[in-house]
Amino acid sequence: LGNKNLYLTGLMIFTSASALCGLAPNVYVLIALRAVQGLGAGVLMPMLMVLMVENYPPEKRGMGTALWGLGASLGSVMGLPLGGYFADAVDWRAVFYVNLLPGGLAILGTLFFVPASKREHRVPFDVWGCLTLTATLVSLLIALSQGQREGWDSAFILTLFAICGTAFVFFLLIEWRSATPLVDIRLYRRSLYVKGTLVALTMGLFFHGSTFLSVLFAQLLLDFSVERTALALLPGSMAMVLTTPLVGWMLDRIDGRIPMLIGLAIYGMCCYMMLLADMRIGFAYIMWSYIWRGLGLGFLYPPVYSVAIQGVPQEQTRGASSLLNLQVTLGGAFSVSLLTTLIDVRQTVYQARFAETQMLNAVGTQQALSVFAQMADAVGAGAMSLQGYALGLLQGVVRREALVHALNDGFYVVILVGLCSVAIILTMWTGRHRQI
Repeated sequence: LGNKNLYLTGLMIFTSASALCGLAPNVYVLIALRAVQGLGAGVLMPMLMVLMVENYPPEKRGMGTALWGLGASLGSVMGLPLGGYFADAVDWRAVFYVNLLPGGLAILGTLFFVPASKREHRVPFDVWGCLTLTATLVSLLIALSQGQREGWDSAFILTLFAICGTAFVFFLLIEWRSATPLVDIRLYRRSLYVKGTLVALTMGLFFHGSTFLSVLFAQLLLDFSVERTALALLPGSMAMVLTTPLVGWMLDRIDGRIPMLIGLAIYGMCCYMMLLADMRIGFAYIMWSYIWRGLGLGFLYPPVYSVAIQGVPQEQTRGASSLLNLQVTLGGAFSVSLLTTLIDVRQTVYQARFAETQMLNAVGTQQALSVFAQMADAVGAGAMSLQGYALGLLQGVVRREALVHALNDGFYVVILVGLCSVAIILTMWTGRHRQI
C-alpha cells in the first residue's frame, strides 16, 4: 500500500467506525464497532511517525517530532474533557459523532498535502504471530482486570496466566524464525531502542495512571460532574500547546534526554499536588494540577520516540514506531487494571483501620455523632432514626477518608514508576546532537 495509503486506510476505518458507533442500537454492537475503531486507530500513531521521518529532512526532525507529539498527546488529553462534556451536555452518541469533522479534514489533508510514499513489495501477513500476540495480550489484560474479583489464586485467573505465558513463548519462537515477522524482535538488539520501549511503557503507566486517579478523586470525592471534571482538565491541554515550539527547538539542538527529564520533573508536580490533596480542595486545585501535567507531557512525549528510533534503519521505522506505540498503550491498560486492584485493596485496609478508631464511647466519635444528629434533625429525620442516620453519615466519612488514602497510595506508585523512568533515561546517552 505504501505508508501514505496505509495511513489513509486506518484513518477511514477509524472515522467510519466512529459514525457507526454513534448509530449502535445496543451495547454488543457498540463493543464490536469499538473493536473495529481500534483497528483503525492502531495504524494512525505509528504511521504518522513514519511519514514524519520520511518527509522531514534530518535537521528539522526535532520540530517534526514535536509537532507529531503535540497531535498525539493533545488528542488523548483533550479527548477526555471533550468526551465528558458531550456525554454530559448532549448525548453519549455525540462523543463518536464529534470525530467525523476532524477525521474528514484529516483525510482531505492527507490526500492533498502529504507526498505519495514509495510502494513496498508485497509480503505475506504473519497470521500466527498475530494470533499468538493477541492471545498473550488479551489473556493478560483479562487476568489483571478480573484478578481481584475472581481471586488471584482461582483456577480462572491461573489459567489465563498460563495461556498468556504459553502464547508469549510461541510468539517469540514464531517471530524469531519468520522471514516477515509481525514484530521484528531483532530491533531489541539495539540498546537505545530497548531503553526507549521501557520508557514508553513506564510513560503509559504513569500518564494513564495519574489521569485515572485524578478523575476518580474529582468525581468520587469532590462530587464533580462529568462536565465539571472536563472543564478542570481542559487548561492542561492548552498548556501542552505552549511547550511544542520549545521542545522542537531543543530536539534539533541538544540531547533528547534533557527535555524528557524536564518533562518528568514538571509532571511530578501534578502527582505531588494530588498527594497533598484531600476533600477540602476545589476546582482550581484540580485545574492547576492538570496544567502542570499538560506542561510536563508536552516536554516528555515527543523526545521518547525521537530518541528511541535514532539509528533504526528507515525501512524498519514503521515497525519500531508501532512497537513504541504498543508499549504506551499497554502501559495505560496495565496501569488502570493494577491501580483498580490496588485502590480496592487499600481502601478496605484503611476503612478497617479507621473504623477501629471510631469507638462509640470515644469523645471525638460522640462529637461527630452529635453534629450528624443535628444534621439529621434539620432534614426532618424522626427521633428513632437520628442515631442510625448519624451512624450512616459517620460510616460515609470513614469510607471517603479511606478512599483518599487509597488514592494517595496509587499516586505513590505512579511517582515510583516515574523515578524508574528517570533512571532509564539517564542511561540513554545519545550525544549532544545526533539525528534520527
